Amino acid sequence: MAARIKEPPKEDAAMEFVWNSCSYMDPQLRVRIKQQALDDGLYFAEKVLSAMPRKTSRKMHKLAGLKIFKLLDEAAQLRQRNRNFKVLVGVRGVTGAGKSSIFNCLLGMSILPVSFQEASTATVCRISWNYDDDPKKSFRAKAYFLSLEDATKDIAGLLNAIKRRRELSQNIFGDSTEMNEDNSAELDDLCCQIEEGISKWRDVWPVDDMDLEAEDISAEKIINSKPAVAKLLGTTVEVTSSEVEDFAERIKPYLDNTPTTDFMIVWPLIQEVNVFVKSEILRYSIDLVDLPGSSDGVSSRAEVGRKYSEKLDQTIIVLPALRAVDEKAGVTLMSGYQELEMKLTGKFHRNSFCVVISKIDDMVNDEYIRTSLDARQDQTLQGYIAEEKKLRTELVNVRGSLQSCRTEIASLDRLLSEQRAEDTKLRANLSSSVYRDDDVDGDDDEYEDRDQFSRASNRKHLGRLRKAHKTTVRKRDQQLENQEAKEGQEVKIVNHLESLDRQKTHRCIWLRNKYLEKRIVADFARRQKKLTANIPRLPRYDGSVDVFPVSARAYQDIQNPGPTHRGNFPSFPSKLYTGIPRLRQWIEENTCEERDTHLDSQLASLNRILMDINNWCDEQPGGKVKFPREEVTEVLDSTCRVYGKLQDKKDMISDRVKVARQVAQDWVKKFPSGPQSYLRMAHGTYTAILSRDGGPYFSKASGVLYHWPEVLSAALLDPFSEKWIDLFDIQIPKDTKQHCKDITSIWGKLLGELADKIKTTAPQLFTHFQAAFLELEDISNEFNTRLKLEVTEMCKASRGSHCVFSSSLQDQLRSIYRSALQYRGSGSFERRQKHIVSKVESHCEGMFSAAWERMYKTQVEESAKLHEKLQQISSDMVLAAMTKIAIILENLEVVRKKDQKVIDEKMRLRANVSRLTLEWAARWRVPEQSFPDTVEAKLGIPEDLIPSQTG
Repeated sequence: MAARIKEPPKEDAAMEFVWNSCSYMDPQLRVRIKQQALDDGLYFAEKVLSAMPRKTSRKMHKLAGLKIFKLLDEAAQLRQRNRNFKVLVGVRGVTGAGKSSIFNCLLGMSILPVSFQEASTATVCRISWNYDDDPKKSFRAKAYFLSLEDATKDIAGLLNAIKRRRELSQNIFGDSTEMNEDNSAELDDLCCQIEEGISKWRDVWPVDDMDLEAEDISAEKIINSKPAVAKLLGTTVEVTSSEVEDFAERIKPYLDNTPTTDFMIVWPLIQEVNVFVKSEILRYSIDLVDLPGSSDGVSSRAEVGRKYSEKLDQTIIVLPALRAVDEKAGVTLMSGYQELEMKLTGKFHRNSFCVVISKIDDMVNDEYIRTSLDARQDQTLQGYIAEEKKLRTELVNVRGSLQSCRTEIASLDRLLSEQRAEDTKLRANLSSSVYRDDDVDGDDDEYEDRDQFSRASNRKHLGRLRKAHKTTVRKRDQQLENQEAKEGQEVKIVNHLESLDRQKTHRCIWLRNKYLEKRIVADFARRQKKLTANIPRLPRYDGSVDVFPVSARAYQDIQNPGPTHRGNFPSFPSKLYTGIPRLRQWIEENTCEERDTHLDSQLASLNRILMDINNWCDEQPGGKVKFPREEVTEVLDSTCRVYGKLQDKKDMISDRVKVARQVAQDWVKKFPSGPQSYLRMAHGTYTAILSRDGGPYFSKASGVLYHWPEVLSAALLDPFSEKWIDLFDIQIPKDTKQHCKDITSIWGKLLGELADKIKTTAPQLFTHFQAAFLELEDISNEFNTRLKLEVTEMCKASRGSHCVFSSSLQDQLRSIYRSALQYRGSGSFERRQKHIVSKVESHCEGMFSAAWERMYKTQVEESAKLHEKLQQISSDMVLAAMTKIAIILENLEVVRKKDQKVIDEKMRLRANVSRLTLEWAARWRVPEQSFPDTVEAKLGIPEDLIPSQTG
């Protein structure tokens, strides 16, 4: 059932436009209304511009003036700004979790490649709304290729690894035996690295046919071995189509391992793919970002996904249902550094990320019931099982009775057949006796008596046979009725069993979903509680997180049934049961705040432009007046204070040396956390991580992605996450609110002074300015909205400065890792570990201070940028007021007779523009698109199947 929206407050009911009087409405509905209003406003602004003379003509200067064109140019900039504004919603998750399938469901079309056997997403794919209305370009994509420099660097790394492998092989199999054990571990890692590199590039360049150990081999030689491929580096390929199936096939080579029409594999060369389609979920400034799996066998794919994920505004973490259940220590949602990243960027709460349990249709009832305590304790499920057991017993009995009926019917059929044969025989005998009567001599009395006796006997036998036949037929009919009744009973029981099986499967899926949701929420609440222990509780930091179980395959089965559709997922009778509608609802709900703020800013500017154009259209006689620009600029500049910077509190971690030492000691663990954290990793894995400067390194054996610098960064910065929330989520919004009040107050005071000056110096003009004063007051609201947006952007950029800290720490740790590799021979494993722990402990203070200073410098730079933007806001505010007054004054100038012809033409132009602005305002008051007075209720998966759909 849909939930009704609140009634509008009385003070809002009298406002002029729908978009600025909908604050009482549901956020999703409010965003749609405002987006429609923005589209309408930009449409009419473009029509006004098309009605004007060319901007460069002399006629334009006489008829319109430059100020009106500045307004229309600003409207065009608003259009571009609106198209550039995007809220990025991306997915994180292990390889094969079904991320691409989920996005295809959200889009309502199969665009992204899907594979159940291997990683299907090989590169970043960003999906945006398609603004191109050309039918031939209904589906567009741009594939950006790596630069020549990046490709050369990657291949050179592979060749260096091959060279090092050759050197190590000579040591191991040569005369030197002292270093064999250590070299063997490094050799194993190099072999894995080389195998990965060759598998990545073999389909792009003929590396298998080349002697990669030759002295004259180089990255440039490999790249130039295929000129057609080399030409693609640094370029952009555009793909367009009018059909979705054709488009999906044509972009597939840029997203996965599929060859192009030229039989080339190009995904290793792709940096990013941007797809543009008209899907409803993308219409209102939402972009979906599909990332490679975090545990992809090719680490370069996984690393691309990790770096891009830092840009996401909303994150969907996808976790396969079976994998989540199998994890003994708990559900692993993200690494420690990813968690820290979300904390510092203000996204570690339910409004910024959710968890999707994918592939919930992977369910084996008997196995789940046997192993799950929840299943054994659930009365509803046990009721289904008991009823199923009873019905199966009843079915056995019915089928036994049915078999008896069929056996009896078969016996009666045989008896009827025998009776029919005997009847035929008797009738034949009677017929033969009649014929003999004609041939026999009539005076043979003895023969006639015997014949009469035989005929009488046959007739009696035939009568008895007919009576028996009727009895047999009656018995057979009764058995047929019994058979039909038993068959109907069998069908009824089978249908009931099928219905019970669907209900039982749905119940098992529902119980498992609730079990996983409970574990995930409990784990998240525990983690968030530590974060917000000493700061005021914010609504979004309530310890909860949204968990959405989904089945993409069931959704697509319902969405695209096809001619041979048989319903492969009977436990999902409608899309609602697949969980996809609720996930889509969450995306729209939790992106509303950013989109709403953006639209407020756009519409406020567009409304001011509309009012200024209306003022330009008015023509009345009068005089001149001056606006106190210098005074406004001086006063407004005083409000542009530098916002709260990250305080230099690097000394707040008194035990950071102890923390760093413990982290370095834990680097030797095979499983960094969990019940198996006591296990030590293999020597080869440890060496491999060192040779990669601490990571990232994905171990196929343990299934763990190791990244030591990030682990240390997370441990050192985690104590600051609480302070950052207090600064960016509490203090800065509070200061911003006060600054907005100050600007409104100062602006009102200046307008009052302006009104007094007009009354004193030119009282005859005051009546013409009274309406303009209301519009001038609105300027402060518009720029307060801009102020909030700029502060939000500053906070976002400042929060991202933690990446600088991590990068600096990684640069400094590199020398420690490389020096540890100098230890070789017997016992090198332990010596390397001790060396690293000792160096991290002794250098911790210096590394921390250097990384902190770089992060702090970034924060100061962002604050300085904000100050410049606030100065620009101040200047724009004054300019907007000056433009509005200049337009009024231009209309108040005294008309001279010699200018009458120009004035007449100007009046016709203004009348035409005025007609368009009236249509514009009318459209804002009564939009063409009607909006409901209700909002959609939460579309969660029902606990029970709908009876009418369960058979």
